[in-house]
Amino acid sequence: MGCLKFLTYLCGIPITLTQFNPINMKRFITFLLSVIAVAVMSNAGAQVSELTVPLYIGINTGVTTNFSNKLTTAYNADLSYTFAKRLPVYAIAESRIFVPKDGTTTNYNRATNLGVGLGFIFHTADSKIGSDYLIKATVTHTVGSSPFKHTNYTIGLHSNEYIVKDAALTYGIGYSLFDYTNKATKADHGMYVTIGLRFGNYTYRICNSGRE
Repeated sequence: MGCLKFLTYLCGIPITLTQFNPINMKRFITFLLSVIAVAVMSNAGAQVSELTVPLYIGINTGVTTNFSNKLTTAYNADLSYTFAKRLPVYAIAESRIFVPKDGTTTNYNRATNLGVGLGFIFHTADSKIGSDYLIKATVTHTVGSSPFKHTNYTIGLHSNEYIVKDAALTYGIGYSLFDYTNKATKADHGMYVTIGLRFGNYTYRICNSGRE
């Protein structure tokens, strides 16, 4: 009711029903048509532009050959955002399986890690069908209980090979260090290789009123 009073005040229309005659109705309709016309003209004059959000989802698998003759396989997913086209930051979730030299694998050889990463892209693709090359470092830590509970540090050289627009084949090679929570287990380190897929770099159409 307050809105009606405000509108009728702007239009100069008396509020009481006994005074709401055809002349006032005409003035009120003229006012509404003017508002609609202004809204349509404003929307027609809005410039539509594109906004690209450098947000990516990656899935990877990798193998680490540790110097203690223990093989470690990993399956991970990451969510990344790239700042200034050069500095990607990562949120990482991964599952690791530790295979001792005798080949025995049980659920007790598993560990689930969460962590973060940071990269520097030193070469960017010339187009959407090209390659990015970057240095990438990560730190993850085991959540929950596991005999192999640890903190893992990695640094390596990675590449994003665009196979189609906004989708890339990823691979990397580098150095990995395992610092186990159980100090009776000696810290381990070795070389790793990884391969996976990455999707993202989404483009949105933007107008004055927001996202379409």
